[in-house]
Amino acid sequence: SGVQEDLLAMRMEQVVPALDCRRLLSDGRSGELAELGDAVCQVYAAASRVDGGLTLTAYFVDVTESQKLSAAYEASRPVVGILVVDNYEDLLRAGGDAAKSSVLAQLNEKLCAWVADTSALLRRFDRDRYLLVCDEECFQHLLAEKFSILEAIHQVVSVDGVNAALSIGVGRECATYEESFFWAEKSLEMALSR
Repeated sequence: SGVQEDLLAMRMEQVVPALDCRRLLSDGRSGELAELGDAVCQVYAAASRVDGGLTLTAYFVDVTESQKLSAAYEASRPVVGILVVDNYEDLLRAGGDAAKSSVLAQLNEKLCAWVADTSALLRRFDRDRYLLVCDEECFQHLLAEKFSILEAIHQVVSVDGVNAALSIGVGRECATYEESFFWAEKSLEMALSR
């Protein structure tokens, strides 16, 4: 057809502008990813000399679906976070039961609001510790906000003027939630030892 003839007469850089043919040939690399319209292709190339010129033969293997599956897999990887209210005792030292309840309610309110619009699970598992469980996609969203929770928690002030402080340890890029939890504990230990 006319489209095929047009493609055959075009330079490779015109067909796939993002593909660096010189690098592909000089590095001897094959299997480089390139976008071709809406498709993602793996490009395998070989060069040969014909009549004093250089001819590039390229094979385009459509890997769009496998790239989508890979991206979905990466986005679904488990992430575990441990959040600790650093100065929990100092926050609750002054004031009566009502003041203590107010501080705890403010802490819980800010933490719950932080994850409200996400798919994350946040649960208190000790008096000053919270467990965050989410996937990589959700974590990237929280990360993009530069962990706005740190500033929000700092706005919680006790009766005697102590601002709340929060430390966060995160375990990610692990195969299991258990392994993620282990690394979250390790990163929290590092944060608290500063």
